[in-house]
Amino acid sequence: MSEHGWAKDMADRIRKHREKRTSESEEKQAEWSLVEANAPVVWEEIKASVQANIKALNAALGEERLVWSSASNHEAKVGLGAGPYTASAEAKLDPHSFVLSTVLVSTHHELKPQMVSGKLYFCDRGGVTKSPDRIAEEMIACLEEYI
Repeated sequence: MSEHGWAKDMADRIRKHREKRTSESEEKQAEWSLVEANAPVVWEEIKASVQANIKALNAALGEERLVWSSASNHEAKVGLGAGPYTASAEAKLDPHSFVLSTVLVSTHHELKPQMVSGKLYFCDRGGVTKSPDRIAEEMIACLEEYI
């Protein structure tokens, strides 16, 4: 190798690393754009699923035990109507990071947005993807012992 052959080799490696970083950055930006476009739609699906599940469970119980409340476009809450116990499940979608925070009775979870095969899901810390219907079911299921 010539006296400065190492410099040429290193410059080649640096260029390859830069190209890779640029490519990865462009991929992340493209994915973020998809998240940004899909998160509000998926959030509406979550809220609609929660409301449908509340209605179905109340009908099956024969009483209005679960109640829906939404303080804002970015918050949803399921609580218990009249009865001996009080408990609630909440979900909040951060409108900037699109992280979905849930408080299921007293347990807090953060679900991060992730595109899978062109569809937006939310993932828990274990990497488990959750559909809007699954998130809605979990919000109501956590209240089971209090209903």
